[in-house]
Amino acid sequence: MGRLSADQLRLHYIIFQEFRRLAAGIEFEALTDVLNWPLVFRQYDLMDAMGLDRETASIHRVLEAAYGLVAEGILEANLSHGSADYMERTKQKRYHFPGGVGDYLVLRVTTRGATLFLHAHGQGTAWATAILDADIQLTIDWPDGHEVPAVPVQWLSDFEKPQQ
Repeated sequence: MGRLSADQLRLHYIIFQEFRRLAAGIEFEALTDVLNWPLVFRQYDLMDAMGLDRETASIHRVLEAAYGLVAEGILEANLSHGSADYMERTKQKRYHFPGGVGDYLVLRVTTRGATLFLHAHGQGTAWATAILDADIQLTIDWPDGHEVPAVPVQWLSDFEKPQQ
């Protein structure tokens, strides 16, 4: 954890908070089954949650933090990002990404990242599967009283085009 920058720590927390929100209570045989489901964020939503301005430099900070999390094994290496048009072209036209404001970030989380998230919540002795246990309370009393805001996120499968 000491190697992570402030941006990396913030981004890690946001991603895993939202992963847990989506995945808590899902039935699974192996944790990797759920971890392999790609998540889709809009970069502007991440910037807002991280307290960054909507400027090009902030987009670079989010991407730098994401690639840093990949290097640490907290996110999978198959990270992708870009405009709706770019994402549709690179995803074999299997998905539809609505246009609008901001680019997308598609990523997969890892067991290591889930374990780090649990450590942050005082659950360091629990196995990584605890992140999916809806009965375990994962809350933090923030010193400034401001919790990390929720960020809209979806599974990549939510963007699949209907079969013709």
